[in-house]
Parts: sequence; C-alpha cells; structure tokens
Amino acid sequence: MYLPIKTAGYDNMGKKKYNIGKARAVYRFADENRNNPTLAEQKFQNILVELKIKYKAQYCFNGKFILDFYLFNPKVGVEIDGYTHLYHKQKRRDCIKEAECILKGIRVIRFTNDEVLNHSSSVAKKLVDFIRDTDLKSE
Repeated sequence: MYLPIKTAGYDNMGKKKYNIGKARAVYRFADENRNNPTLAEQKFQNILVELKIKYKAQYCFNGKFILDFYLFNPKVGVEIDGYTHLYHKQKRRDCIKEAECILKGIRVIRFTNDEVLNHSSSVAKKLVDFIRDTDLKSE
C-alpha cells in the first residue's frame, strides 16, 4: 500500500509520532548501513558472535532513530562512535537519541571506533559487565 510522504504516524492516543516519509528514509539508510558496515562495526559484530549475544545491526525505532546495534535481552543499545560524534551538532543528536532510548527502556553504551578496533578484549569485558548490570536493574 502506498502512503503519501506527508502522512504522519499516530500513537494509540491519536498523537502524531513521526512523518512516514522520514521514517521510510531512516529505514532505507539503516539498510544501507547494515549492508556496508564500517570496520569497527564489523569487528564489534565479531565480538557479539564470539559472546553468543543475539543482536540486530542498525536497529530503527520511533521512525527516526538508528542504533548501531540492539541487543534483545536485556534491552541494550550499542553505539560505535566515529569522529563525527565529536562535533556539537552530532553530540546533541546523540543526547536526543539516548533520551528516546531511555523512554523505551533501552540502556545505551557507547564505544569509540578506536576502542573497538584496538582494544576489543576491553570492549567485550565492558559490554558483558554492562549487560550484567542492566540485567540486575531490570529485575
């Protein structure tokens, strides 16, 4: 079914959630990113596979946000930050995304490209500790 670009999505209270056209663009962008991961994302995927953690790469939510990785149980979002995340505008977007994650019950952990590429064992340990801590908080 075709939906016009200016149609909005609505929540169960009738409140406008997001622009469907924008949501489609976000999902397309996530698909492109999923098919062309960065080196750091590839290495992080290997860490997740080694740890036998169920995940989805380039996870979309709210029709406007993408998490680099979403871990299903417990609800954890993982962001792998490249150099663009050092800029003020991107830091602001990251804060907004994290606030939306908190509202959805998703805890977020961030790693830099350098951490993932050069210190993968430390990243794996931090991730396992973060997941364990998240599990304890959700009980």
